Amino acid sequence: MTSRVREAAITFWMRYAEQEGALLEDGGDKVLMLLPRTLQERFGVPEEIAITADPDVARDDGAQLMISGHPLLDSAAAAVLAQGDAGTLWLAWSAKAAPATGSLVAAARDQIGVDHGRLDASGEAVPRYVPVLRVGVQVTYRLNDHFHELEELWVDARTGLPLPADLERRLRTSPRLDGKPGHPALEPSFDVALLAASARLEERAAVRLETLGKHSAALLLDERALVEAFYAAALESIAERRQGAQPERQAMFDAQAQATRAERARRLREIEDKFQARFEIRPVRLHLIWAPAMYMPVTVRRGDRGYALELVWWLPTASFAPLRCPACGEPTPLIAGKDRLGCRACMGRPVQDIQPAGSPPRASEPAPKPEPAAPSIASSGALAGRARAVHHVALKAAPTEAVDHAKHLEELAQQRRRILRTGDKLGGDFWEAVTAGDSWPRKRAGVHSPLRALYRIYGAEAPLRAVGIPIGALPTESTFRTAEPVAGMLHSTTGRVVAGRRSFPFTLRWRLDAGRPAVDEVLPVLDAWDGRLPRWAILPAEAIYEGAPAPRAALDPVGALLWQVDLPKFGLPLVARCLAAWQRIAGEPELTQLPPGVLAAALGALIARRAGIIRTRETAAADQGAEPSAVVAAADAMKRLLKLSADRQW
Repeated sequence: MTSRVREAAITFWMRYAEQEGALLEDGGDKVLMLLPRTLQERFGVPEEIAITADPDVARDDGAQLMISGHPLLDSAAAAVLAQGDAGTLWLAWSAKAAPATGSLVAAARDQIGVDHGRLDASGEAVPRYVPVLRVGVQVTYRLNDHFHELEELWVDARTGLPLPADLERRLRTSPRLDGKPGHPALEPSFDVALLAASARLEERAAVRLETLGKHSAALLLDERALVEAFYAAALESIAERRQGAQPERQAMFDAQAQATRAERARRLREIEDKFQARFEIRPVRLHLIWAPAMYMPVTVRRGDRGYALELVWWLPTASFAPLRCPACGEPTPLIAGKDRLGCRACMGRPVQDIQPAGSPPRASEPAPKPEPAAPSIASSGALAGRARAVHHVALKAAPTEAVDHAKHLEELAQQRRRILRTGDKLGGDFWEAVTAGDSWPRKRAGVHSPLRALYRIYGAEAPLRAVGIPIGALPTESTFRTAEPVAGMLHSTTGRVVAGRRSFPFTLRWRLDAGRPAVDEVLPVLDAWDGRLPRWAILPAEAIYEGAPAPRAALDPVGALLWQVDLPKFGLPLVARCLAAWQRIAGEPELTQLPPGVLAAALGALIARRAGIIRTRETAAADQGAEPSAVVAAADAMKRLLKLSADRQW
C-alpha cells in the first residue's frame, strides 16, 4: 500500500488480523485478506475481504473503507482492551563500564545530600536490576458527548515515584535482553506502585476533565437559557389566562402552572446531567520492566549517629532514583536529626504522630536470585476505583528505621480491607434500618454532624429527606460500593436506593467510632467522596431545594434565615452543614449580639466555600440583606471559632 493509504486505523486492523491467523496480500491501494474461521464467526464477515483507506478505491473496487469508526475496528479494539496487555521485560545491560563506588558516593553527596548529615558508603556498589512498572489506562470522558484517551505512566515499582522523562525515553528504546538475566534484582512493591500510579493517573484525568468542562460550560448556559425562556413564556401565558378565567377554572390553571414548573425542573436536571463532566478509568496495560542500575548502601552520619539508606543509580541516564522520607514516605529532601532520619515536615513532630504515606521508607534488601512472575492485568484493579486522590489509609503508627516494612504494608492493606468490608455492609444495613425505623442510625450520627442536624428537623425520616425521597415512599432495594479510603477524609459509600419505583443516588460519608461505623452525612449525589457539593443535584428540585418538606421542629432565627434564603439556591445538603456548624458556635459571646441576617450570611459563605461552591461574603450579605462589612467581620470570627479545613467542612 502507498504511504498515503497506510493510516493508523487500517494498520491496526492488519496487525490484529495477522496475529489472529489471517493471511494478507498487499495490493498497493488495497489489501486482500483471508480470514480464519474464528474471525469470521467473531465479526460476522466472509472468508475473503478487501480493505482500503482510500475512499476512491472503496467506491470503485468495492473494498471496505477501513477508517476510524468502522465496526470491525471498534470490535477489534474492544477485544484487545478486554484481553489487556501484561507482561515482563528484561532490558539489556550496557557495555559501558559502571561507575566505581567512590564516584557514586561523590555524586550522591552532590546530587542528593542530607541536611546536617554526611553520606558515606557502607558497602560496595553492585549491579542490580530495578523493577519499573509501565501502567496504561483508557480514560473515558463524558460531557455532552463522550470519547476515549490513552494515558500512560512509568513508575519505580519499589517506591511508586514517577520516572523522569529522560529515563522513560531511554527505557522505551533500550534493547531487550536475550536469555537469562546475569544480575540479581531488587524486590518490587506492587501495592505501593499501583496505588501511586492510580492516584497520579486520576489527577491527570481530573485536570483534563476540568479543561474540557470549561469548553462545554458555554453550551450548558445557552441550553439552560433556552429552556428557562421557554418555560417562562409558558408560565406567563398560563398566568394571563388564569387572570381572565372564571373562578371555577382557576384551579385548573393553577394545576397547569404547577405541572409546568415541575416539568421545567425536570428538564433543567436533564440538561445538568447531560453536561455533567465525569470520567471513567479502565486499566489496559501493565508491564513489569527490569532496568539496569547500580545499588549502593550508604550511611548518613551525624556525629556519632548513623542512619542506613539505600541508593539506586540508573545506568541509562547516569542519575539517582528519587528517595522517599523514611518516616512519612513523602518524596522530599532529607534531614539527619538527632534521633532519626526524616524530612522537614515530619522532623518537627513526635514519631507517634507521623502518618505513613503508604509506601516503604527504603528499598528492600536485594534478593539474591529473584524469579519475578509476570503481573496479571487484574493486579491493577486499584486503577479502576473512584479514589479521585491518594488511595492509601494513614495509620497512626510509628514507622522508624527498625520497623519491618513488609509487615507495615500488610497492616495498611488489612485496614483498607476492613474499611471496605465495613462500608459495603453499611450500605445495605443503613437503608434497611431507616426503612424499619430502627434507632441506630440516629444514635450513631455525629453530635455536630449534618445528619444529626437533619434528625433534629425531620426525626427518623431524615435520611429519606436527605436524598429527596418523597413523603410516604420507603426504600425497597439499594446498590452501593465503598470508595478507596483517603487519609484525612471521611469514608464514602455511594450508590442508588430505590423507593416508589424511582432510583435516588446517594453518598454516605462515615467514620469508624470504636470500630463501628458512624454516618455523619447523607448526600443526594454519587461519588461525593471529598464532600464537594454540586450547584444542582440530579434529583427533583422540589425535593432538595424550595420543595423540601418544612421542618417539624422550630428553627432559631439564624436557622430560619438559612432555610428561607439558602435552601432555594443551594439545597438541603448545604443548609444541613450550616445548621451543624451553627450548633457548635451558637452560644459564643462574640456572636450573640450580632443580627441573625449577618450571622446567616457569614455562616453560609464560609460553609459554601468549604463545599466547593463559589459564594463570596458580599454576595451572601446581599442575599440576606445584611451589611457587607459586618458579614466580613462575623465570618472572620466564625472562621476562627470553627477551625474549618479541607477535611473539616462544618
